Amino acid sequence: MVVSYLYTEHAVSPDAPEPGAPADLQPREHTLATTLLGWDFELQIGFSRRFAFEALVPVRVSVINAGFRDASGNPLPLATSIHHRDETLVGFGDVVLGGRIGIVLPEQVPTWHLDLRLGWTVPTGHTEADPFARGDRGLSHQHNFFGSGTVDPIVGLESNVIRPKLAVTTWSTARVPAYRNHFGYRHSRSVAGGVGVLTRFGLRRWTFLAQPEVFFETPARWPGREAPNSGRLSLIATAGVFARPHPTVQLHTLIKVPYYTKAQGGGVRWPIIAVVGATVAFDL
Repeated sequence: MVVSYLYTEHAVSPDAPEPGAPADLQPREHTLATTLLGWDFELQIGFSRRFAFEALVPVRVSVINAGFRDASGNPLPLATSIHHRDETLVGFGDVVLGGRIGIVLPEQVPTWHLDLRLGWTVPTGHTEADPFARGDRGLSHQHNFFGSGTVDPIVGLESNVIRPKLAVTTWSTARVPAYRNHFGYRHSRSVAGGVGVLTRFGLRRWTFLAQPEVFFETPARWPGREAPNSGRLSLIATAGVFARPHPTVQLHTLIKVPYYTKAQGGGVRWPIIAVVGATVAFDL
């Protein structure tokens, strides 16, 4: 399970007024405080030492609190807004299907394992019509949704070098949407990666992780324009603890701190991400 909090604010375009609101109550800034919850259910079936099938089913919840400010930064008590509102959104994200290919196995190079991961997303997540076009016409719209509406390639590499007292893990993954969905939307292209160091500190059932990460995504696109306030670069510091109470069971907790985030078009505060998970292996 993943728990996170995101606070964003952006200036309001003069072309996107609130219908029915008088001029002195027109907001000049929108704010969104969003609590993000996610559950990723992943299955991996190994057919041999070199090949495995993987499937991931994401479930997402967004709890959104919207706010509005005037030109002086004072809160505005808008009863309704076509742009943002207090709401809770629940749904599936895009399912990911793919495979893991062992490029280098420990039998070939002792202490080193290198995997190539190839896959694609299945458009199971909900999508919306162009919110900016609807806003231009003074119609209520939704900016938040969990899917892309397209089949997007996924590619990644994962390397593990394991020594008696220390292990180094390196990974990267990219999602590269290549076309638009039926609403004319193309999801952001993104790449993420990290280099982590793991050690047991002499303990048998516990492993500790320290890992810097980077995440970059391009702006999403709607017909004729980039999606305003999308696209960002984040640098993330990660610390984790892994426990193995049984040879086939592993529990883990990760704390991720995005200590630097630069977003296009708006201010973003993203203080922390907490991850709790479990892995269970079955010998088939």
